[in-house]
Amino acid sequence: KNGKIVIPCQYNDGRIEGAHEPPHFYPFGWAMLLNDDKTRYFVIDKEGTVLVDFERGAMELYTHGEGMVGYKGSSGSGFINIMEQKIAIQAIYKYIHEFSEGLASVYKEWDKGGYINKDGKVVIPFVYQGLSPFHEGMAWVKQNDKYGAIDKTGKMIVPCQFNAIHYFKGGMADVNVGGATEHQKWGIIDKKGNMVIPCAYEYIGKRIFDKLFWVKKAGKYGAVDRNNNVVIPFVYEQTPNCPDTDDYLFYVQKGEENYAIDMWGNSKRIRIINKNGG
Repeated sequence: KNGKIVIPCQYNDGRIEGAHEPPHFYPFGWAMLLNDDKTRYFVIDKEGTVLVDFERGAMELYTHGEGMVGYKGSSGSGFINIMEQKIAIQAIYKYIHEFSEGLASVYKEWDKGGYINKDGKVVIPFVYQGLSPFHEGMAWVKQNDKYGAIDKTGKMIVPCQFNAIHYFKGGMADVNVGGATEHQKWGIIDKKGNMVIPCAYEYIGKRIFDKLFWVKKAGKYGAVDRNNNVVIPFVYEQTPNCPDTDDYLFYVQKGEENYAIDMWGNSKRIRIINKNGG
């Protein structure tokens, strides 16, 4: 903060393989970097201490989470424990995801995935075609080309009956029973698999306080509450050039006009400008 160089300028691009974000320190206080000629990987802490150093040709780093970095060797993929500065899980898997809530989804074969803990112990067996990291104690899984959800013990909470399912957020997840893009039927379930919002919508987007849901029906957008009551009528289009980052408002378009709408359905006409003021 005072302009003092804490870590000397001796490293090159530190992006993870395949990622597009610039180098930065992750929550556990470390960053991944390359040397000048891009032949060696380094993992350093905020003081510049090298925690891991190895030849790039022998390994590639490509996923991270909870102090564990995934690496790809000649025989497969495994994990390095950054804080212990050692390989924690050998490179025996076809593919791996990052650790989340203490578990990582890994694949023995491309269509046989399960979960391991940080000691490498198999916690949930390799019986799934696809699976996700855990969020809020739940993860989506795929069996027989359908999606459902399990808890961290491996118990099937939501049977594999959906064509698509998203991460759980606020105790709910978006699910789809439709087919091709033009026949989408999205709804929302809770952690017990109960339908909160029926699968009747072409699209489900932003939520406000997990009480109001922005949805699309018959080509128009509106909002429903948790009882599927229409709070904002289906008369709007999404405004294509407005970054919707506000947690309390929907930004929409009706005809040539743009509006901001609150969770009670009150609307106010707004003008959207670009960075040059146009």
